[in-house]
Amino acid sequence: MVYHTRQMRSADEGQTVFFTCIHCRLFTKCYKQCSSRKRKIHETAVGATVILNAYHMKLRVQLQCKNLHEYLKELSPEILDRLYNHPATCLAVYRELPSLAKNYVMRMLFLDHPLPQAAVALWVKKDSQKDHDQCVTVLMGLRLWHSQQLQGGLQGFVLNPVFKENLRIALLGGGKPWSDEGANLGPDRHARDVESLDRYAMERWEVILHFMVGSPSAAVSQDLAQLLIHAGLMKR
Repeated sequence: MVYHTRQMRSADEGQTVFFTCIHCRLFTKCYKQCSSRKRKIHETAVGATVILNAYHMKLRVQLQCKNLHEYLKELSPEILDRLYNHPATCLAVYRELPSLAKNYVMRMLFLDHPLPQAAVALWVKKDSQKDHDQCVTVLMGLRLWHSQQLQGGLQGFVLNPVFKENLRIALLGGGKPWSDEGANLGPDRHARDVESLDRYAMERWEVILHFMVGSPSAAVSQDLAQLLIHAGLMKR
């Protein structure tokens, strides 16, 4: 804890004492009169220290989350729905999902109707039921899946409509720009039209074909040569 004083008011009134935490730079202040200044500064410093300790304790509690999902689970449903209104957020959340949960999301991404929970449980083998239950817990905790009653009284799963819409935009394109910064960049100096891209792709494909038949004038990168070998299209 460090402090400094400033004369913030008229000369006949006391100075303002500013306290700063040397760890987090959190800043607080207290108005004190000049009389008995040292004693009052000490008393105020004690009070400010208590406040800062409480603040640090709150930070430690808030930072108990080990990953993104644990943090998101602590948020209210209203805040989560607001976050899922952005395609970039939906893409980031999707990338952090377990592999099996990603598979579940992609299976339901283009479905407009809920699926029975019993049908979803058949997506895995019986010996993987524990992994299935963990994925359901993660998806429900992040509000990516909603439980919905079907006709006949069965319970079903449906993908969060807000998350589904914005994840589609993130994967397929469209929607509004993710940032307004690009509006001031002007036209792309290296823009390519469709015809030039098609022509470039055809030229590169011709080079690959010539390389595969042993033409001495064709040369490809070492990575592409390894890819052709591993694909079984060529042999050493």
